[in-house]
Amino acid sequence: MLKLYLILFLQSICIPFFMFHLYWLFNGNFGLHFTNYLTHKRNKKSKSKKIFKIFLFLILLGIIIIFNFSQLGLFFTINDNFINQWINRIISIIFLYRAVGSFSYFGFTKTFNKGNFALLDTWIYSPLFIVMAVCQFYLSEIS
Repeated sequence: MLKLYLILFLQSICIPFFMFHLYWLFNGNFGLHFTNYLTHKRNKKSKSKKIFKIFLFLILLGIIIIFNFSQLGLFFTINDNFINQWINRIISIIFLYRAVGSFSYFGFTKTFNKGNFALLDTWIYSPLFIVMAVCQFYLSEIS
């Protein structure tokens, strides 16, 4: 039962992230003022590189969503517990790296600390990714 609650908690965070990024991929503007796509001015990367990064994030997040649902047996089931454990641990490391990693615009060790996104990242997004990493790691231990 705890496994079900952990997966539902993780999916309740991952699916809205997925949906917002999918919306932004198709040139949606709602909520962009809370992201680092508009708050930083030093980044002179082209729009196509930003779209490519959003697309890569969508693929990774989609794989995580499908894997978490597969642990409930909704899409497919991986019967090998060893593989399930290590996939959960890898996802946990990804979430932890996102929260703490040494990036320019996100994570606790970010170098750009000004703007709406930097404030939200410090107080909401990064702690949320730490909680997600702990939940995903705990899933690896109980599967």
